[in-house]
Amino acid sequence: MIKSTPAEFRFKGKALILAWLGFLISLCGVLGTVWLIREGLRGGASFLMVSFSFIAFSGWLLLTGRSDIVIDDEGISRRLFGRTWQSIAWKNVRRITEFPIFNPDLHKMSRAFNIYPSVFPRFRLVPSGKMAFMEPAENAHQLVELIEHYAAAYRIELENRVSATTSFR
Repeated sequence: MIKSTPAEFRFKGKALILAWLGFLISLCGVLGTVWLIREGLRGGASFLMVSFSFIAFSGWLLLTGRSDIVIDDEGISRRLFGRTWQSIAWKNVRRITEFPIFNPDLHKMSRAFNIYPSVFPRFRLVPSGKMAFMEPAENAHQLVELIEHYAAAYRIELENRVSATTSFR
């Protein structure tokens, strides 16, 4: 197979999420400081710890959900701010599923994908080791075509759960 240029599918909204997280961190920081001054260390420190943990966890989920998708001859990857944080080689993909999900960016039903590896990576955020993403707002058709192309080339099982859009045959 001839080496192809990686196709990158970008998700919008990362800057807005970062701005919102910055606002929440500032707000919690001010409230926690006021609490520390008025009530003492125990309550204020607990509030700061819980609120910053919640913001960090939810921020990570929001940002990783908006990670760019990169597809090439070797595999499929997720990138956030230019750094690859998840990757599955095509020869390690066992099954790809497509299913309907509400996309808040598009305000309509959209398609989501799960890509399951045959061999799990040592370090994984999801116990199953799968890669999950919604179709991007732009070039979604090209993304599906590439997934179908590599699935056929590597004989990967495609599964389409009940859906109004049935691109997987």
